[in-house]
Amino acid sequence: MTDTSSRIVAGRYRLVRQLGQGGMGRVWLGRDETLRRDVAVKELLSPPGLTDEARDDLRERSMREARAIARIDQANVVRIFDVVHDGGEPWIVMEFVPSRSLDEIIATEGTLSPRRVARIGVAVLAALRAAHDVGISHRDVKPANILLGQDGRVVLTDFGVAAHADDPSMTQTGVVLGSPEYVAPERATEGIGGPAADLWSLGATLYAAVEGQAPFRRSTSMATLVALATEEPAPATNAGPLAGALDGLLRKDVRRRIDGAEAARRLAAAAGGRKGLDLGTFRWWLRSRLRKHRWRLVGGFAALVMLAAFVVPLMGGKDPGPTAGQAGSVPGRQLVHQSTGRCVDIPGGAPDTKSPVRLWDCTGGPGQRLTLPTDGTLRALGRCLETGSPALGSGLRLAECTGAEAQLFTLTPDSALMQKSTGRCVEPATKDAEPGTWLRMWDCTGAPTQRWRLD
Repeated sequence: MTDTSSRIVAGRYRLVRQLGQGGMGRVWLGRDETLRRDVAVKELLSPPGLTDEARDDLRERSMREARAIARIDQANVVRIFDVVHDGGEPWIVMEFVPSRSLDEIIATEGTLSPRRVARIGVAVLAALRAAHDVGISHRDVKPANILLGQDGRVVLTDFGVAAHADDPSMTQTGVVLGSPEYVAPERATEGIGGPAADLWSLGATLYAAVEGQAPFRRSTSMATLVALATEEPAPATNAGPLAGALDGLLRKDVRRRIDGAEAARRLAAAAGGRKGLDLGTFRWWLRSRLRKHRWRLVGGFAALVMLAAFVVPLMGGKDPGPTAGQAGSVPGRQLVHQSTGRCVDIPGGAPDTKSPVRLWDCTGGPGQRLTLPTDGTLRALGRCLETGSPALGSGLRLAECTGAEAQLFTLTPDSALMQKSTGRCVEPATKDAEPGTWLRMWDCTGAPTQRWRLD
């Protein structure tokens, strides 16, 4: 269906224009000719080639969505007005919310500030808790299903794969519904859903909003699911006061994952609803200030060194001469990504164990000074780069130097940075390789995105 401005559904709802399309249907802006108000009308899409049984199954899913939404009375859940049948197919008539999806905002505006994301999280969590209170799990929480209204309202929509405790499963055994980037580990590996799985998906969604991509995003759905099952999420480097909430929501062990009440407390604190700083907030604040004023600090330190050079002789002391690393810049060279001109960077210049490694604008700071000794390790800040796991797509992090195979690299003649044990090459995790993009190990292809140089 293309031109639908003259189409009237069930003799009452005039379709105006298409708003969007997902796996469960196509959504239109409609006009309720009886009450004279704008509505959102969801049209069921039946893929070609379905059997009658499969088509009936799809209709039942649509009706289940309507029943699921109708059971929830909460401001952050889109309201359902009616279910009508037209041409033998069900249409769901819902509240129209002038808005943009969180997914669209991330794509067009980039990452959002931690406090803004926390406020969005508070609203979405309220919607989820209202659904959970009546026994409903959403099962597809992701940026595309979160609407940010023009009036500031945040709405969780598309309960198309929702499940109720007394509603039989509509999926075959082993089939995972939802988007792989945002599906909880227990759903991906064991098919177990429930409120805890929704909370994981919320955490992955908020992570994507501050980092620009989901924590386990890979080039294919299968690679994403493998990473989800075998790796830990890369630490969120831009989370700031949101770090504590993300840490609690993205715990793979369901028994250790925080519940809705604790998530609400942490998100409210991150959104500015509580005075004082927790540990995660303080660490973010300190690192952000160090990054912002690092050159002032370096200049002040240099001034102190120059002052000492004059004061020591005057006090009768002996000048011991320059020590290693004192004269000139920090030892080491920048590892530059040739395609973008950006450098391998340790966020905040903090040599913490398992600190993430990312791509950032070249500044010459300590976190970008690397050495490649003859032993094959790649060192920065007194520690070694290593892969988190041998799996394809594994991220890079900073760790204590042990000489393990995961820490051995070589710069090949064609400028690829290759891990010796796996024969895989380092590349940015996304094609655009924007500042903050984390690095991963991938099959060596000789592509420009895998070429590096030491400056």
